[in-house]
Amino acid sequence: MPAYVVRSVIRSLDVLIALADLDRAATNAELSDRVGLHPATTLRMLGSLVSRQFLRKYPDGSYDLDSRVLDIGSAFIRRLSISRHANEIAQTLADEVKETSSVGIRDEGCVLYIAIAHGQADLGIQSVPFARHPVYCTALGKALLGELRWSEVEEIVQRTPMEKLTANTIIDLEVLKKDIKLSHRRGWAMDNCERTPGVICIAAPIRDFSSRIVAAVSISGPDFRVARHGVEKLADIVCEAGQRASERLGLKDQIKAKAGGRKRSKQ
Repeated sequence: MPAYVVRSVIRSLDVLIALADLDRAATNAELSDRVGLHPATTLRMLGSLVSRQFLRKYPDGSYDLDSRVLDIGSAFIRRLSISRHANEIAQTLADEVKETSSVGIRDEGCVLYIAIAHGQADLGIQSVPFARHPVYCTALGKALLGELRWSEVEEIVQRTPMEKLTANTIIDLEVLKKDIKLSHRRGWAMDNCERTPGVICIAAPIRDFSSRIVAAVSISGPDFRVARHGVEKLADIVCEAGQRASERLGLKDQIKAKAGGRKRSKQ
């Protein structure tokens, strides 16, 4: 934490975060209990947040998020260059394979889903835009971690508890290490019913102009439909989608520029 902070600002943000984490409207009493402050203190903070349209107050006295929160969240997303193309990338892939497609970025120990396009009947698919899921049990997460040093991966993964979400969830770090290394080596990662029972996800990295992994794209579907399509076939399609997305971020142009430079240097 910085050496100098404004305590009232920190506390107000704590109240805002507590309400966001609840995923529903809440009373002053509930919020004061969650943040450990006196109700009179949180009441003043809630009033300030309402005045700036971060929160709204309902007639029953409860509070919920207001439009200014969306404005700031949208501004954050716009600053991510991948976000300009994410919806189209996901929709194109979903249309091609007729399964749910997602684009995600790494956010602490989680994957932040910045775009989701639905294919056919989404049996078992439980993701919505701007949801977060752990990196260790998602194909997107494994694809995003692929080029990092293992010490970095270990630190990122352990920011959130490694829970056994399904019978297939990998919670052993050594096993996860092998899985991530294999995923990076072959160019795609798989969540084999590790986050949601009966749902398989296949993901490939998206790189920027410098070839750094900045996002990942995936498809998800019930295991019986993925088996019918063929994992390898779907992986090829997802990898192609990842390559197209990377080219949109300048990777292709950068490769061409480097190749041209090498050619000129030989002349």
